[in-house]
Amino acid sequence: MKSFKLRKISFALLFALMFSTVSACSNVSTQSKPADQKADTPTSVKSDNTQSSSKSSNSNPKSTTNNSSTNSSSAQTQYKTLANLEFKGKQVIELNNNHVTFSKNDLSLSKGSWQLFSNLDSLNRVGAANAMLSKSLMPTEEREPLHVDPTGWKNKKVTVNGETEWLYNRCHLIGFQLTGQNNNIKNLMTGTRSLNDPDMLDYENKVASYLKTTNHHVRYQVEPVFRGNELVARGVHMQGKSIEDNNLEFNVYIFNVEQGVTINYVDGSSTVQSAAAANKNTNSSNSNTASISASTLTVNPGDKSTVTVKTKPNVQGTIEVDYASGPSHAEGLEPKTSDSNGNISWTWEVGTRTKPGTYDVIINVNGQTIKKQLIVK
Repeated sequence: MKSFKLRKISFALLFALMFSTVSACSNVSTQSKPADQKADTPTSVKSDNTQSSSKSSNSNPKSTTNNSSTNSSSAQTQYKTLANLEFKGKQVIELNNNHVTFSKNDLSLSKGSWQLFSNLDSLNRVGAANAMLSKSLMPTEEREPLHVDPTGWKNKKVTVNGETEWLYNRCHLIGFQLTGQNNNIKNLMTGTRSLNDPDMLDYENKVASYLKTTNHHVRYQVEPVFRGNELVARGVHMQGKSIEDNNLEFNVYIFNVEQGVTINYVDGSSTVQSAAAANKNTNSSNSNTASISASTLTVNPGDKSTVTVKTKPNVQGTIEVDYASGPSHAEGLEPKTSDSNGNISWTWEVGTRTKPGTYDVIINVNGQTIKKQLIVK
């Protein structure tokens, strides 16, 4: 009888011990993380290129979300300064001696190649576009026609100096040839023909050529600059810096203007200046400055290249094209004098044996030196 009671007590203790163990395991397995805990690793998000809302995605399938540290107080001060600048005849101006203002963190390759577009603001205007560019981001497909209309898109054909052209282009902040972004509302702004081509295109071509020939990376930023609540940007601020070497760097501001046209930046409407007013403005603005008004500076060996400079009427200009072997002596590169409208144009043939690369084009007009680059593919 006593033995039976002891066995009964032992069985009860054993059952209690087993129950306690099961309860402890259950408490551990059902414990959850705090509700506001977030994943530590970034995720790739596919962008909706046709969405006009500011809630659309900030990156394309090839990129991950990245935070830029360039929105410092000094950058904001510079933005306001640029927004208040008035065009005085020179469409492209260098900033900070043409050196970028990126921080060390901005130039880091820790996140690989990426691109990031700002959300549209309350007026549906685009903001800064940032990227760490590489050849891997460059598109392989053909570009489709653009159909997205950015703010201030009141386009029309204008006739200036006898030539009729569309006033505006849908300007990509990050050019299609660099990352394949096309009908992305966060990557398109209303820009004049001259802003888009040749000015922005010149820098995009430099970057594209560098990426293709080196397989390196370029930190890139393009920021449209608006004055107040205007719907058309006054200009764009472009910066680029090669990461693995020091062979590519620029920091420029390009005015969003068109010769002979007065733009209402508030809504994008425009008027063509009278011939007298256009000539007066041209002569006044070019009294001490000259600018590239047209160019074909991306060519294949054997092609013809052209540069047209807008300057003061009846002044002499010279041009020098420096290949790897030295200055070119091609026909068409002789000194010339600007016509009554202030135009000087040089056209020359790039030799069939010219190796692919980037070559300096140095123009001296009216005491001013303009430096461009010829890209031979």
